[in-house]
Parts: sequence; C-alpha cells; structure tokens
Amino acid sequence: MKILILLCFACTVSLVGADTLNATITEETKMEVTRGKGSIVLKAGTIVEVVGRDGGNLGIVYRNITGLVPASKTDFKGEVP
Repeated sequence: MKILILLCFACTVSLVGADTLNATITEETKMEVTRGKGSIVLKAGTIVEVVGRDGGNLGIVYRNITGLVPASKTDFKGEVP
C-alpha cells in the first residue's frame, strides 16, 4: 500500500510541475525498486529526486525508476510536502 501511495504521489508531483526536491547519496547504498523486484546500487554523489518519506526511508526517483533508500544515506534534511 505504501508503494502505491509513493507512486501516486510521484505522478501527481510531476503532473503539477512542482519544484523538485533533490538529495545526494552520501555513501553507496541499495535502492529498493518499488515496481517489480530488485535493487539498484547507487554510488556516493548520485543526485536523486525525493518524492516521499516513509519513516526512515525516502521515496526517490532515479532515472525514471521509483524506489526507496535509507534517509540516513542521503544529505536530505528537508520535509516532503
């Protein structure tokens, strides 16, 4: 259910043309892909778009792929609207 909410939120943000929130990955981490199965390794310094927050994880978009990463592995300090 959380995954569906994140995906809907990501689509809504892109449709309304809102300013994007970005974060930089601070250390190598796996992004758990929310559509389908699997993960992608993101290297330190990778810039991603933040689309949601779920406890200690951030919902992100990287190269049009939606997924989750631990917030502690990013420099994101803001709040997700």
